Amino acid sequence: MLVTSVQFHFYTTKEEILSILPDVKIINARVLNIPRFDFRRYWEVLEGKVSIISNSCWGGLTYNSVYMEFLSPFINLSIAPLDYIRLLKNFSEHMSQPLEMVRDRSVQGNPIGRIGDVEIDFVHYRNFAEAKACWEKRSKRINYNNLLIYMPIENEEVAQMFAELPIERKYGFCNFYINYKSLYYVKHFENSGEVQRGFGGRRFSSYMNDQARRKLYDYDDAIGNRGAKTVKIYDVLKLLNGEDKFFSYY
Repeated sequence: MLVTSVQFHFYTTKEEILSILPDVKIINARVLNIPRFDFRRYWEVLEGKVSIISNSCWGGLTYNSVYMEFLSPFINLSIAPLDYIRLLKNFSEHMSQPLEMVRDRSVQGNPIGRIGDVEIDFVHYRNFAEAKACWEKRSKRINYNNLLIYMPIENEEVAQMFAELPIERKYGFCNFYINYKSLYYVKHFENSGEVQRGFGGRRFSSYMNDQARRKLYDYDDAIGNRGAKTVKIYDVLKLLNGEDKFFSYY
C-alpha cells in the first residue's frame, strides 16, 4: 500500500493502517521520487532486507533516501580507515563484543565507543548512552545473509587492503583510479562544483555522503553554490540489490 500522507504524518498513518491490516506492506509514496525508480527493484530491496555496513554517514543517508528502516547500527558515525579494515577482517567477532565507552560527549568532541580494537566516533549523538542504546537496538536487526559493505577511499594502500578482504559484496568508492575488483573511481569528484570553486579541501567522504541525498541532477551543490550541476553517479536501487551495472559511467 502506497501512503501519500506528508512525511510528518507518515508513521502515524502507518501505525493506524497496520492496526487494521497487520499484514499489509506500507510504503511511503515519496519513493516515486527516487531517481530511476523501478517498483520491482524497490520491492526486491525491501524483501532483501539489506544491512549496510559503512564507516561514515552514507549508510543512514542511503536508508533515508529510499525510506527504509535502519537495518544496521552503522548510522551517524565515523570510523577511521584502518580501524574499519580491522573491523571488516573479523566482522562477526567484533560485532559479538559489547560496545564500551572511550569518551562521553564533552567540549573535547563527540562520544567515542569501542568494540574490541575498533574505535567508533558517534558524530551525531548527544551522549554515549544515546549512542549505545541505538547501537544495541540496531545491531539486533543486522541481516548477516545480506550485507552491503561500503567505504569511501582516498589512499591507495587502504584501497588495496579493502580489495583483498575476503568479502564478496563490497564497494570501495575512490577519488583516484586503481584497477581492482570492487573499487570504483569517482571521476566526477575532480570536476565537482566544490572542487572547481576552490573547495579542494572538501573531503571525498562528504562528497559521497551528498551523493546519497542527490536527485538524478542537482543544480545547487551541497554547500550553497547556486548553478552547480552535480550528477547522481549511481543507481541506488541497483546498488542495494547487488546488480553489476549500478554505476552511471557504464
